[in-house]
This record gives sequence, structure tokens and C-alpha cells, in this order.
Amino acid sequence: MKPWLFILWLVGCGQASGPHPPAQVQQESAGPLELGRALLQQRRYPEALAAYQEARRLYPDSGEACAGLGRAYLALGDADQALGFYEMAATLEEGNAGLRLTLGHVYLQLNRLDQAEATLQRAMALDTSLAFTAHHHLGAVYTRQGRHSMAAQQFEAALSRRTDHVQTRYNLALVWLHLGRLAQARQELERVLEAQPGAAAAACALGEILAKENQPDQALA
Repeated sequence: MKPWLFILWLVGCGQASGPHPPAQVQQESAGPLELGRALLQQRRYPEALAAYQEARRLYPDSGEACAGLGRAYLALGDADQALGFYEMAATLEEGNAGLRLTLGHVYLQLNRLDQAEATLQRAMALDTSLAFTAHHHLGAVYTRQGRHSMAAQQFEAALSRRTDHVQTRYNLALVWLHLGRLAQARQELERVLEAQPGAAAAACALGEILAKENQPDQALA
């Protein structure tokens, strides 16, 4: 079976509606933390980076300032810098489960899988409301480690919390396919295609299963 790409994501910044007000005008009425938040929402990452650098100068013990720097660096493609600031933020705010969840995802992006696993489990222990995302990311960690049965357990746990999440269902289908559990893989892929009929990757994977099951005409379709 050809390897399939497991798509992971960070929760993105929302698009601001309407024209962007100049950063200079915002700064007159907002501190650097507030300004940084607004600029992140507008996806103005270099300006957000500058705002959070000023916030960290003013508030060196602020976990929010470090997390903001991490988010800005990550958006600008500098994952190593982002990781350092997220680690600082998590140290400054040890009880902040959301920070640990994001830190775990950054570890995953950098393929530091043991650290990702421990950090995601800690985030979930701190706040069970984060369980869906933590289970989803843990499924990806175990998939990369080749621990496919454990990956399936994590994706199933995520789906028990959000049955409508198509990406998680697709990831679970690929794990079942890798484990040779074709009937389960087919069931999950059929549900993916019910939700997203145009999902080409899911259709291709389903075709592979049908070919393995000696149904060449259906596989070709």
C-alpha cells in the first residue's frame, strides 16, 4: 500500500472582517498583548511578532507573551523558534492545558514524538474538554511510530467525542487498512465519502480495498 499523508493542523487564526485598521491606530488604544491578539486574528504575523516582542520586554514572566511569539513564529514558518517560546510559555503557566496541547502539536510537527506523546497526555489530564484534539494528535503520534493498534484506539476515542470529524475518520480508515482489517477500513471510508463525496483520497483508498477483495469493476469505478 502506498503511504498516505496524514493531515494535521493547528487551530488557525480567524479572518478579520472588513479592511484592516492600521497597526499604528490600534497601538494608540491597546497594549502590546491586546495588539498582538488583534494582529494574529488579522493574520498580520510580522507585526504580531513585533507586538509580542514588546509585550515580552514589558512582561518577561507572561506566558501569553511567549505563547504569542510561538504562534507568530509558527505562522512565519520558524518551527524551532516557535517551539522554544511555547516551551517557555508552558513552564510559566504549568496549569494551562491549552498551551500544552499546542506544544504537543509542535513537537509532533518536528517529529519529536516521545515529547509529543507525554505533552498531549498531560494536556488531556489537565483538561478533559481538550480530549478530542489530544486523542487525534496522539493517533498521529502512534501512526508515525508504527504503533498502529494504539493509533486506532486514539482515533476511535476522538470519534467518540466528535462523530462528524471526517479527517479523523479518514485517518482511522488508513490505520485499519495498514493493519489489514479491510472491512473496518471500508466502512470508515464509505462514511467519509457519504460526508464528502468529492474526497478523492478516500475514494482511492476504497478502490484499493475493493481491489484486494477481488472486486475489480467496483475498484475501477
